[in-house]
Amino acid sequence: MIKSERSIVGKFGGTSMATSDSIIQSGKIVNSEKMRAVVVSAPGKKNLDDIKVTDSLLRCSQLVNKGEPFEDVFSMVIEKFEDIGRDLEMHNDTIRWLELTHKGIESGFGRDWIASRGENIMARIFSKYIDGFFYDAEDLIILNENRQVNNISYEIIKNKLEKQNIPYVIPGFYGKKFDGSILTFERGGSDITGAIIARGLEADEYQNWTDVDGVRAADPRLIHDAKSIHEMTFREMREMSYRGAGVLMMDAIIPVAEFEIPVIVKNTFNPSNDGTRIVAKRESNTEEIIIGIASRDGFVSIQIGKNGMNSEKGIAGKILECFEENDVSVEHDPTGIDMMSVISHKDQLNGKTDKIINRIKEMVCPDEINVINNIGLVCIVGQNISKKSSFILSKMSSHLLKKGIEISSITYPTEGNSMIIGFNNNNIKEAVIAIYDALIRN
Repeated sequence: MIKSERSIVGKFGGTSMATSDSIIQSGKIVNSEKMRAVVVSAPGKKNLDDIKVTDSLLRCSQLVNKGEPFEDVFSMVIEKFEDIGRDLEMHNDTIRWLELTHKGIESGFGRDWIASRGENIMARIFSKYIDGFFYDAEDLIILNENRQVNNISYEIIKNKLEKQNIPYVIPGFYGKKFDGSILTFERGGSDITGAIIARGLEADEYQNWTDVDGVRAADPRLIHDAKSIHEMTFREMREMSYRGAGVLMMDAIIPVAEFEIPVIVKNTFNPSNDGTRIVAKRESNTEEIIIGIASRDGFVSIQIGKNGMNSEKGIAGKILECFEENDVSVEHDPTGIDMMSVISHKDQLNGKTDKIINRIKEMVCPDEINVINNIGLVCIVGQNISKKSSFILSKMSSHLLKKGIEISSITYPTEGNSMIIGFNNNNIKEAVIAIYDALIRN
């Protein structure tokens, strides 16, 4: 591969690695972009009925922990990789890598090691296919116990991945702890691996290749013709990812944002499309107030009422401390004179609601506590939202009123790029459509 003056790091997701045809297409992109380093995911689904390699490996881990046979499940992993290896004329190598994985599972190497083998084998296959240089993520990325990258990783990457005329190929999704054991990120963590490599190499660009034409202004499952976003900021992308937009993992923005390395989200299967450019400051779309809408359901509101709450110093801090003590993240906390609502996701609460309520009763002696389930949150993302809040609320409210949809809460910072509106879960889809029509379509 010809050495490039620009330093580009690319990441290819599961759909880009799912079949030999998609791998061949990804290889063409690596060569045309003259990438310095490539991060790959494990093979994804070939169709809706297919099973992801990582899911099968996790199931193998569960079975071996129970002392039950895992061979039937592992056979699905073998079949998928064998098909790829045979088509790409590296069947013997692929079988050897699968045999090593089988031995590791059999020996009880641990959940994270087992779960990471899909990326590991795929990176070896892809490296051999494009005549690249395989470099294991465990030799580059050090993770703390909380699965967050340790900053020493960036120096390791910089020192170990010296410039050369062939691309490095690195498995995504995992690194290792200081004790040498494998540790994975959350599912989808190959996005984070790519961002870490891009920062370590001080790349000019981080390209994230997936199966859609960039980031849409709303979930296409709800808004079928939702427009693509040409350019957005790191903060806008983080807000949308956190609130439910699934194109790019929220934590993948952090390593590159600090160094203002642009992220380009593009479609492996439609590479001529410009995709979405994510930058520190928009150079285009500068007049657009609202850039996108994201939504997520399954929230719970714990409402604490007490007469004179507004004049009792420190009461809000005491209430939030009750959630912190139980390791529950708070989504937002709209307040009134005598009422404070604390909204968290049901997955966070996970059976802790009664414990939190009892602690609040001890700490602040409320007059009443009510729990409201089935709340959906819609997040409007853009710029200058607080300065244009009256205009936004006026347009949005008129569309919601026409559809008979009631708002349960609204929160936005005095200086910020988002507004969060709460609805009943049953109305969340219609609410997103109404807000999109009011603020983006018109």
